[in-house]
Amino acid sequence: MAKKLLVIGDVAIEMLMKFKRLPGLGEVCDEEQYLFLPGGPAGNAALAATFLGADAFLCSRVGKDGNASRLTQFFSDNGINVDAVASDDGSQTGMIVSFCESGYAEPRTVRYRGASAKMAAEDVDKAIGFKPDAVFVSAETDGYVAIHTLEKCDTFGIPVCMDLSEETLLRAVSVKGASLKALYTTDDTAEQFTSMPVRDVETALKCCLTIAQKIAADVYVIRMKNRGLFLYDGRTYSIIFVTDAADKAITLGYVNVESAVFAAEYMLHEGAKDACGYAAIADLLAREGKGFRIPTREQVAAYIQKNELPFSV
Repeated sequence: MAKKLLVIGDVAIEMLMKFKRLPGLGEVCDEEQYLFLPGGPAGNAALAATFLGADAFLCSRVGKDGNASRLTQFFSDNGINVDAVASDDGSQTGMIVSFCESGYAEPRTVRYRGASAKMAAEDVDKAIGFKPDAVFVSAETDGYVAIHTLEKCDTFGIPVCMDLSEETLLRAVSVKGASLKALYTTDDTAEQFTSMPVRDVETALKCCLTIAQKIAADVYVIRMKNRGLFLYDGRTYSIIFVTDAADKAITLGYVNVESAVFAAEYMLHEGAKDACGYAAIADLLAREGKGFRIPTREQVAAYIQKNELPFSV
């Protein structure tokens, strides 16, 4: 039986628009392409975990509108339990619009969190009542919700993996007696929290040591942009660096695939280094697809075998 992974955070309808150049004020430009997809940070994370083989279910909020039913139906159709997704009468369902201009790797993004921003402690309590084997707190989740989740899970002995923002890191310092299974963050967030720029292995290790003095976790992972994933387990460290066929370094994808895949794989099989490698490959394959394609376990395994990489699946 697959392990039950609770994913907590924002869900939203995502629209990606591609065009040759950003129009000026009052100007109209014809677009090249657009994609209209259900997702959001927690939604994409739950999808990634499900495609990996976990039994994922969501804790979030949606409005009472057409986008809410579209979101929840999409998640249900893809095997995600939505019983802990609450409806909020006073808000619209979240919306994320990304504008991708030709020649630029990163999009311009407008986010409306909507009902997700009203997620509360009681939503988390209800979701934990489903008795998950592990919990993943996705990126951009409000700090107080993330910390309540950590405290609640600590009470019941449920392992937690968190994709942490600076706000959540700062709040986590005040939590006494709670221990994370895994703490995942970016180099930018680590720098904001520690005032140490993450430029190489030495500075990444210093950041991890500083964070570890304030927040207890089994493992710490820092995404170092195109320099790979830095992993520290309290004793040793590793750099997990995966390249594609063109020998181009991977970068952080737009859909929160990497941290979610790391969390699910680590929770399922306990090997942090293999989980990092698996997550990096999944992120690479997701960005190589047309639109936002989250790879399956079989696709990642095939990539590992084809490129003779030292990771197990």
